[in-house]
Amino acid sequence: MTSNKKRVDYRLRLQAYENTVDGILLKYLASLGSRPANSLIFQQLRMGLLPLAYQELGELSPEQLRLKALQAASALEEYASSIRQMFHAEKQPMVVQMEPNGISRGNDKVNSKANRQQQKSPIAALLGSSSNAKTNEHHDESSESDESDEWDGPKLSAQNIADIDELMGGLD
Repeated sequence: MTSNKKRVDYRLRLQAYENTVDGILLKYLASLGSRPANSLIFQQLRMGLLPLAYQELGELSPEQLRLKALQAASALEEYASSIRQMFHAEKQPMVVQMEPNGISRGNDKVNSKANRQQQKSPIAALLGSSSNAKTNEHHDESSESDESDEWDGPKLSAQNIADIDELMGGLD
């Protein structure tokens, strides 16, 4: 018996400088092995991008899209909670100043280019400016990072990944 399911193929090759945040992430993924790394990457993509993908592709009704967004948000919250518990990191209260027009003011100007871009496309806003989004489209085969900010966060163990995988079961 043969399956009528068609596969979607997307090749992604990432490169980063060794002593950068992205380099550390890539070393960590490489240390997991191919299958566990792919599983972890898919879990993260589902939590962060699945509702946006459905929205962009227009394959769900508004109610179905809302439910997928709620599932993803819940999974992100559970993931954040497990990270805080794992490293005994209390959740810090967040102060947001709301303007009368309902737009929060923070480090960015309200009418900044990033805010205008976010209104145009959520995915493009996540990628940065529209010129960055276009550049990234052409780099699906190879992406090199020179990120220099340090991440003081921890590595996840195989057990942590299994726990996260169990949490993510609802997003498949």
